[in-house]
Amino acid sequence: MPSASCDSERMVAVCRMVSSAAYFSYGTTISSRTCVFESASSIAEAMAAGLPVVVPNYGACLDFCDDETAYMVPVNVVPMPNRNMGSLETVHHPWWCEVDVGALAHTMRQLAADPDAARERALRGQARIGRDFTWAHMAGGIRARLDVLSGRPAQR
Repeated sequence: MPSASCDSERMVAVCRMVSSAAYFSYGTTISSRTCVFESASSIAEAMAAGLPVVVPNYGACLDFCDDETAYMVPVNVVPMPNRNMGSLETVHHPWWCEVDVGALAHTMRQLAADPDAARERALRGQARIGRDFTWAHMAGGIRARLDVLSGRPAQR
């Protein structure tokens, strides 16, 4: 989805989950200090860059976003009536999430009205990504998991 661009007077945003397997988060650009996101990795990248993020309170972003590091918008899970995606049968009924549009509008107004609080939250997000989601941290986690799976320490 293309980025939306607007100022603090005109806020345009839609957030939704389109299926149980695909995560999309669309936010807003406010005075070029907040970004629009299309995937969890781009949300993490924006957080690492010190930008405030507005995300659905659902999905992959919950691995690194919370009320201390991001603006979380409530969602409603909407089940699909059939157990298929197109011609492919699914194990369970697929679903998507719809963001609470009123809560999203309120959150975006809050962000625009208090840029200092937005900056503080963005800095907390930047610190979390920098501390907990480095390549060294990820490699250590993979090594620890391999140790458990193999029953012996990984060789260097």
